[in-house]
Amino acid sequence: MAAAGWSVLDVLGWLILGLIAYALVVWTKLAFANRLMHFAWTRYHAFELRTKADTAEKEPVGLKRFDDSTKRLDRDSFMEVGKLISKERSEVEWEKQRPRWTLDNIERYSLFKSRIP
Repeated sequence: MAAAGWSVLDVLGWLILGLIAYALVVWTKLAFANRLMHFAWTRYHAFELRTKADTAEKEPVGLKRFDDSTKRLDRDSFMEVGKLISKERSEVEWEKQRPRWTLDNIERYSLFKSRIP
């Protein structure tokens, strides 16, 4: 004889299955939250250690002076190389014949006209 309705065991089985699924979802949520909190804590801790290390170690004054003098020497040598390059004959000739443009005398193709032979 087949019963038309649900038996007690059917309802109890579905109820247990639903509770197990709910428990798995809650467990998964707690596991991810635990990993996220662990990641946040280690990141915060590393940040605090870096902050303490940065405040503890300060740059010595002598190093900054050395860096400034090195920059000055580099800048001077760069300017000397620039002077050598700009003394080429073609550059000097171009600077003499190059037209000086302003907003009053510039036209649409004037920049190209001066370079076309």
